[in-house]
Amino acid sequence: YNYGARPYRDIAFAIVFILAALATLGFGIFAIVHHNSDFQWSEPAHYLRNQSRCTVAHSNPSAKLDFLLSHPGRISSWRTLASVVLPERVSSSHGFAVALISSLAVTLVLSVPIVLALVWLLRHYTKEIVYVSLPLFILFPVALNILWFVACAKDSECQDSVSLPVRILFFVFIFAFCAIIVWIIFANFARVELTVRVITTASEALYRNLSLLLVVPSLSLVLLVFYVPAAFFLVFSYMNGKYVPNADLRDRPELPCGRGTSRECCEWNVESWVPAYMTLAALFVVWATCVVAQVKVYTISGTISQWYFAEVDTHTIGAMRRSLGQAFSSSFGTICFSGLLFAFVRLIRNAVDTAKDSQEGEGLAMSFLRCCYEWLLQAIEFVTKFTVDFAAITGEGFCSSAARTYELLKRNLLSTVFVEVISTRLLGGVMVVVSIIYAVAVWGILLGTTSLDSGIYIVTVLSGALLLLILSIYIAIMNIIVDTVYICYAMDKDRGVVSKPEAHDVYVLLPVSQDERASL
Repeated sequence: YNYGARPYRDIAFAIVFILAALATLGFGIFAIVHHNSDFQWSEPAHYLRNQSRCTVAHSNPSAKLDFLLSHPGRISSWRTLASVVLPERVSSSHGFAVALISSLAVTLVLSVPIVLALVWLLRHYTKEIVYVSLPLFILFPVALNILWFVACAKDSECQDSVSLPVRILFFVFIFAFCAIIVWIIFANFARVELTVRVITTASEALYRNLSLLLVVPSLSLVLLVFYVPAAFFLVFSYMNGKYVPNADLRDRPELPCGRGTSRECCEWNVESWVPAYMTLAALFVVWATCVVAQVKVYTISGTISQWYFAEVDTHTIGAMRRSLGQAFSSSFGTICFSGLLFAFVRLIRNAVDTAKDSQEGEGLAMSFLRCCYEWLLQAIEFVTKFTVDFAAITGEGFCSSAARTYELLKRNLLSTVFVEVISTRLLGGVMVVVSIIYAVAVWGILLGTTSLDSGIYIVTVLSGALLLLILSIYIAIMNIIVDTVYICYAMDKDRGVVSKPEAHDVYVLLPVSQDERASL
């Protein structure tokens, strides 16, 4: 680990990121100051046919009242939405709101000891937890499948809404899905022992750096600094414009429009700079999201690598603070470069998926272009797999880190893509089991302490989903730790030293690169 002074790398990308942030902020403030207040009366805008122009409600005081009286549904639209999302007996119940808020608040509070308990348990009893959870991957869906099928068979309303063939088909589909899970478990059962040891090593590393459990969720909250102002800027930027007559009316003013027709008389026409600014703001939000994600990877990798290369029985005081400081100083340009590449991959992939869904049958040329795009995206992900991890350890720039990481892993016959994907899936399954157990506990408590009817199931599902969302942050931290220890192990192997014997005993069992093994 490079503890020395690190020079600033990839400064150009940091400057571009800061300029994009300032441009988004500056034009956003301009949009707020110069927005057209007429936009708030968009629906009651009236078309003055004799003058070929549009007027808004505050220019004609009776227009707004006439519009609301002629469209009474607009007044209670929020009530209609609430009645669609929640049953009437639920949405109007004060007890449901109290139970929901209290359950979610308790879940947030209990998530801290639950995560800490999982770290301790997976550090000492990983094997027991894994082997206990594996049967539950099957038992939970099977039990829920039988439960809903029997409950629907006894409920006349359910029988009327869902026909018997559909129920049987869904019932068989769930059992087929469970059979696939059983096959996957048995097909990979020989690697479960290795997965247990990988999770144990990662849990030990996290236990020695518990501060990561605090800083990573805090970095997630940083995204609100980008999301909330950007949302306001986008809304107010759209409000920069004016009402103009419909395009059809400009050519043929005699055409009927408005009430009783399918043609609106007036439309909102934004100013020429608004589309460009909205594109800039949206792209910046995507880039900022990827930058924050790379800051998490950099901070975790730097902290864990300091623990890995430290001498036995020594404490790396200030490791997390040191890595976080470097992420926002000397290596911020590298992080912005990496975030830009990941944002590019995300945007291109979404565009390709959207184009694929919009076309029922694509030609040969489109298929070829889509394959080229997929190859390009996979190549970028292939090169940047461990780049930020290596940059956090050495302090080098993005391109240098990508090249040296690739050469390091190839030189030591290690896979540049594969670490241990089974551990990620297995950890996710364990977290789902924990969330289901917690949701069942919440359901039992609410059943005995409240008089909710259908609302109890909504509260139960939301509480379990919230806990699963929080536990997903823990899984993401563990995945980054696994990758970081893998890179540290490769650096040890390249130098012929053993910094952490317990990690070497595990990672030496991982398969070597298939390309190199074939050439040998």
